[in-house]
Amino acid sequence: LKGRGWVTDTGEIVPGPHDFSRTNFVPLPAMHGMLSALVFPEAAAPEARWRISTALRATILTELARWPRESRDPVYPAPEYYDGYAKFFIIGDRKDPAPAGLRIFGKSGQAYGYLQDSAYVVDRAAGIEFLLTATVHANADGIFNDDQYEYEEVAIPFLAALGRAVLEYEQERTRAVRPTFEGLPTEWI
Repeated sequence: LKGRGWVTDTGEIVPGPHDFSRTNFVPLPAMHGMLSALVFPEAAAPEARWRISTALRATILTELARWPRESRDPVYPAPEYYDGYAKFFIIGDRKDPAPAGLRIFGKSGQAYGYLQDSAYVVDRAAGIEFLLTATVHANADGIFNDDQYEYEEVAIPFLAALGRAVLEYEQERTRAVRPTFEGLPTEWI
């Protein structure tokens, strides 16, 4: 049960918390675990691994890494579909192209004021990689289904700043081993 009210299809507000128990949702740890098992299958417990072929895994990773401008079918024209469109970490609040060497393999979600992103970030120029998953709730009025959410003002800037903070930390952190980016589609790294 969440919120202060729910807007019906007819525009009426039903006061009180809304029951989301029969609504699709993916908990944060599950989303992070699914992406981690896809990117690093050998590190996942056998029961958590994706049961897919190597070719299908490569296709999924390719699609997760693609910037909107790289899609040919369907076509996502700029400037409406910029690199940070639906890739909220690091560049989600910017309209300019992603920095060279940066690739974000990710899946995001947006509903009822919740904004979620789960990404494997590769900065080839710096030789770093990291997984990051976060959810932000930006629904100041607490009314669900009213399309009055603070995605642009709160959620997207927060996720972009979070991604940049982790990227900066990873760029400064000393590592015993540098990533090899093995197993990733070579056209993206």
